[in-house]
Amino acid sequence: MNWDQLRDTIRSRLGSISPGEQFRFFCSWYNGIAYVGGRENYVNGCDCSGVVCGPLYLMGFDVRCTADDLYREIFVDEVDDYENRDEIIAAFYVTRTPTEHFGTAVPAGHVTHVAPMIGRYVVMNAFDPLQPMAASYVYRWYDRNGKDTVWRQLNWDALKRHHEAKDLLFGLDPVLEKLR
Repeated sequence: MNWDQLRDTIRSRLGSISPGEQFRFFCSWYNGIAYVGGRENYVNGCDCSGVVCGPLYLMGFDVRCTADDLYREIFVDEVDDYENRDEIIAAFYVTRTPTEHFGTAVPAGHVTHVAPMIGRYVVMNAFDPLQPMAASYVYRWYDRNGKDTVWRQLNWDALKRHHEAKDLLFGLDPVLEKLR
């Protein structure tokens, strides 16, 4: 493998595509890896918010937070065009009633899962292993388990504000951190 050529090819590709396409490009790196809570590493494991925060970090944004934080702080815009390849869109799964999430009680209205859109109604879902899934399948699974699905798109101003403040950067994976 010519690693220098691969690096140059990736750099060229990233320079020729929109930020939304860059995000989906990096999301694709997570396909087939193990689900590991609290991680965003595209080699050693990742959780649901990691498959959003990891690509954003690789794009230069210092963000690592929970699905609930992403929903309330960064993905705050309603989706106006599901076909727009320039936007970064994610499905958020919101509790209908108080429930337990990884051993912690969470109230109704809390986001317990996120899945970024990587294609036309296809999400990169953090089941084990992480893999592309039809959004309709993930919707049905979470609906049966007491969650509402809310689609949101990234607000670039909010992302930049949190990047500069570094107030949503918790426990970044050291392997990923070394890439920037």
